[in-house]
Amino acid sequence: MTEKNWRNVTVRVEQWRYEQWDEHVGREPGDDYESMSQLVRRAVDREVSDDNTGSVADESTTVEADMSPITDDVLPALERIESRLDGLDDRLSAVEREHTAESRSGPDLERIVLELLPSESDMDGLSDAKTVTDLAKMTGASPNDIRVALDSLNDRRTQPIAQDRDPHSSPEGEETPAVYYRTE
Repeated sequence: MTEKNWRNVTVRVEQWRYEQWDEHVGREPGDDYESMSQLVRRAVDREVSDDNTGSVADESTTVEADMSPITDDVLPALERIESRLDGLDDRLSAVEREHTAESRSGPDLERIVLELLPSESDMDGLSDAKTVTDLAKMTGASPNDIRVALDSLNDRRTQPIAQDRDPHSSPEGEETPAVYYRTE
């Protein structure tokens, strides 16, 4: 072939890609590719041939290789974002707990406790009355907050709250817990 039939094609690639291609260029006789030019020519011929035959070239390796530098940068960034989101989630949980605790104290908790207490006329006995533990479980408030709410309701005398002991509510030998109910 004469020089007229040949054209120079310059391909500019990133250093990591060049090194990857260079690994495929044989250092010994008999290797598939004796030079970088031969590697590029055969790869282009194969691609053009695949396009003409309608077969689909396996691009997954190429895509993975193409994405490697990107994923090296993106993965640490995603990990930092995930860490920050975890931190925000922890803070949000703390705010929610604080908000719940605030909404479960004071007048709101008093109203809820009052609604949960059975009235004396609706009870079949002291076993229907509620203990501090019962009310704490029902409201999600602490037993101490329940005691404060009951004391506040009793102090204001807007709705009398009776306190009694149900002798049948605890095993023998244990102190009988106080039970509460509304009086008419």
